[in-house]
Amino acid sequence: MINKINNIEELRAERIRLKQKRYELEDAMRNDFTLIKRSLEPRNIIQNGLSGITGNNSFSANDLLGTSLTMGINFLVSKVLLRRSGLVKKLVVTWLIRKYGVDFFEKNSDNIVNVIKNLVTKFTSKNGRKENFDFYDSGTVADDY
Repeated sequence: MINKINNIEELRAERIRLKQKRYELEDAMRNDFTLIKRSLEPRNIIQNGLSGITGNNSFSANDLLGTSLTMGINFLVSKVLLRRSGLVKKLVVTWLIRKYGVDFFEKNSDNIVNVIKNLVTKFTSKNGRKENFDFYDSGTVADDY
């Protein structure tokens, strides 16, 4: 709102009001920029994509994910952990994982999602970088004319 300025005190008050408004707008721009930057991080893009596929952040919403996790664990156990054991032991362990794996993932899906999120956060964290680094010129207008 533009007011008619009649004397020097009103001019000084208007300058102070405009500086405060500028600081508030710059702070809002900085916050918006930080939110956009965080939303474009790879882990957030992946998380948003998974939540779009499953309808929520839980793995129990989709049997395909539970089955694929079961198959992945079955592969790891049979090929890595039990690589030198006998055929009978491999068949029994594989059967147990297939039989109880999906039920286990459905019951503990929230804990599994939290563990996966923590691992992704741990491996994708930026240890040496400043978190709120501004990529724009914050001194756009001189304070004194």
